[in-house]
Amino acid sequence: MALHTQTRAAARLSTRTEPPRPLSQGDLLLIIDSIAEVAPSWSAELTQGFPNESSIVLMPEGADDAIAPTLVLYQDGDAYRLDQFQWDDYTSVAEFKTLRDAVLSIQALLLDFVATTPVSTARH
Repeated sequence: MALHTQTRAAARLSTRTEPPRPLSQGDLLLIIDSIAEVAPSWSAELTQGFPNESSIVLMPEGADDAIAPTLVLYQDGDAYRLDQFQWDDYTSVAEFKTLRDAVLSIQALLLDFVATTPVSTARH
């Protein structure tokens, strides 16, 4: 099921190297769709600090550092960068030439995070 999600999301993105541009609402919707089956409890939001500068922030439920780090995707020069923030530590994860490559990497990271997150057996 996750492989199908990766393939479908990847098919909607260009495989050519395009010059990075500020991330948009359309990119946010694509990322939300691409993570829906992989990590449905995660959320994503588009932030814009300055004109022509934006980022997409992906967070585990409750932005809980105990679950996984918060991921930040943004444009930097001729690349898309993925960073993470956890326990007051901000670090670089990877750099990509295409948004497609960034989305595929995010899906793989989320699959790892979800696989290592303990499942609660408590009844609410």
